[in-house]
Parts: sequence; structure tokens; C-alpha cells
Amino acid sequence: MRLAWKSFIGCAALGLILLAPKQGFAQGTADPEAALKEINIWYSERIKQARDSKMTVDLPKLLAERKAKFEAALKDADVEKTDPAKCLALAQLYSGAQKPAETLAAAKRFLISNPAPAPKYTAQSMVLGGYATANDADGILSMLADMKPITAQSSALLAGTTARIYAPIVATKKGTPAALDLITNMEGRVQFDELKTDAEK
Repeated sequence: MRLAWKSFIGCAALGLILLAPKQGFAQGTADPEAALKEINIWYSERIKQARDSKMTVDLPKLLAERKAKFEAALKDADVEKTDPAKCLALAQLYSGAQKPAETLAAAKRFLISNPAPAPKYTAQSMVLGGYATANDADGILSMLADMKPITAQSSALLAGTTARIYAPIVATKKGTPAALDLITNMEGRVQFDELKTDAEK
């Protein structure tokens, strides 16, 4: 009888473990990838509804509502407890909630997951933006040295953004020669021969 009772208790405990919610985003919250997808679908549908009904979109109000949804999705979120592979979605949620420090932390954590080139570049761009917000010249230089744009267009965009945003920060912290060297380096990495149309050139 005791053996049967112990077997019952053991099976019940196993059942509770199997039924318990899995960890991933943060305990008690939704998966960040699912949450991000849900918000993006909601936003797209609101835009489509306005267009279909030929109504003017109250964009400030819509963006405020979207920000509130990002904030709600992030309740109890913890970067360190989130699966690194899901941290790009988490970083995008933080970005939508206008939390730059958390965006930077989540994007950096995603990069340890050995991601594919395209999402890796997206995360690196977010990290780069975080370093720019923090005026971190060393971080900017380190990230730009490691980044490999996916297309010729993205290489040109990165070079232009470097000249407009990142180089001035480097100039302030490291001096003008360092900033000019950075611009020259990034321009040299642009795949000009792959830019075909006049607009791209």
C-alpha cells in the first residue's frame, strides 16, 4: 500500500513538472518572440484598418498605445534569465518601450547565441545604437570593426551613418584623426561595384 501511494505521489509530482510553464522570457510572462509578433500584427492591422476606411491615422496616439503594449509585455522581464537566442526579440521590445540601457543589454546577450548573419547584424546595429546613446567611443570602434554588412546597400548605409553619428562621438573622445580614420575605413568597406542603380550609387 505504501509503495502504491509513493508511486502515486511520484507520478503526480512529475505531472506538475510537465504542466508547469517553461522558463524562457521571464517567469510568469509571455515568450518575447510571441509578444513581439502579436504587437506587430496588432499595429499592422490598425494601420490597415485606417487605410481601408480611408481615415487619417492618429499616429501619436497609435504609437503611444504601441509603447504601452511593449511596456506591458516587458513586465517582470529579466535579460539575464532569458534564453540568449530569444534576446533579439527582447531587445526589440525594449527598444519599442524606449529603454536604451535594457535594449543594449538584451542585444549584447543575443550575440552570444551564435546567430545567423542577418539577425546578428541587426543585433549589432542595436548595440551600436546603444553605444552611441551612451557616447561610448570605445564600444563604437569595437563594434564597427566586427560588423559585416549583409548587402552593398547596408554597407553604404553604415558608412553614411558612421560619418553622421558615430564619427563625431569618436572625434570628441579620441580626437579628429581617429574619427577621420574611422570614416575612411568604413568608406573603404562599401561594396561600390555592387551598387547598380543611380539611387543606390
